[in-house]
Amino acid sequence: MSSIASSISASLSAKLPKGFKSGGIDDAAPTFFHCLIYGYTGSYKTVTAAMFGGPERTLIIGTRDIEQYKIPLKDRGFKPVVLAHDVDTFKWAMTNPEAAADAVGFPEWKEREDRVLVVDDWTEGALMLVEDNEFNDEGKEIKDGRKIYGAVNEDVRAILNSLKRKRMHIIFTALVNEDDWSIYPAMSKGTAKYIEAAFDYVFYLDKETKKMKTDHFTIPYVAKDQFGKDVTRLRKGFGKHKVPAALSGKLVAKEEALDLAGLWKRISEAKI
Repeated sequence: MSSIASSISASLSAKLPKGFKSGGIDDAAPTFFHCLIYGYTGSYKTVTAAMFGGPERTLIIGTRDIEQYKIPLKDRGFKPVVLAHDVDTFKWAMTNPEAAADAVGFPEWKEREDRVLVVDDWTEGALMLVEDNEFNDEGKEIKDGRKIYGAVNEDVRAILNSLKRKRMHIIFTALVNEDDWSIYPAMSKGTAKYIEAAFDYVFYLDKETKKMKTDHFTIPYVAKDQFGKDVTRLRKGFGKHKVPAALSGKLVAKEEALDLAGLWKRISEAKI
């Protein structure tokens, strides 16, 4: 390589990329709770998510009918819900939550240092993204499922990248899908994997015990064998948290009460 080429190469390698940033990792640096909770209907997902920050700190982006929020959140003092019932509204609100808060009359939300964004629920949101990507810009139906879900994954990635750059707590809720051997968040596998990888906490809300499962778990159920006899099988489920194994037993039990705020207080104040 010539001396001129070497100089140019050295100059390019020394130039900081446009998106370069640094961040503090000392004890004074604020950390934020990024969590997916999932469970069957009636497992208190909405209330559990909303009460993490309470009405003064929480903006809710809802993909469900407003009547489904009035019952669990009635008389709790929450501001209006951002109703994202179409894909354009959903993507806009997810990438511009401050503007969404302004639009529903909650402008003070964006000024809070401890603000919380709740998205309830991602099962419907993910379905809207799939339906949106089933047709191209000319309105022609796309037959190749790989292209559809590839585009969905790109949408999810863009949304998560946008949200995680913001200084706020983020809680997603989702319903449950099940098969003979497992239970999992009710959304496409690609979407679930992106969210599970991006968030430090994934908890399953057990409707029967009214507890959160914070780690991998199994749930027994009764099924029929090939002879029509009742047999007990196990469904495996996914859960995770970022607390180191040496401290997890002290800070995070495998089953926790439906109190995200209390759990986060315990974790964030510990010397890990």
